[in-house]
Amino acid sequence: MVITIPIVSLGAGDDEACALAVAAACTSTGFFYLADHGIPTELINRVMALNRQLFKMPLELCCVAGL
Repeated sequence: MVITIPIVSLGAGDDEACALAVAAACTSTGFFYLADHGIPTELINRVMALNRQLFKMPLELCCVAGL
């Protein structure tokens, strides 16, 4: 069985079509790839690095930080 990841593009400028595509993706596979969002790759990489640091922290520290 092959699962195809739905691709949702924000580049078309059609909010209703985008919302319907997100809803369809969430109900069919539970996730999707968001394309044409305009977020710089450098920012995405920084956020992902911070995310990895967060999840390496002991649970007790995360709880104290209110996360």
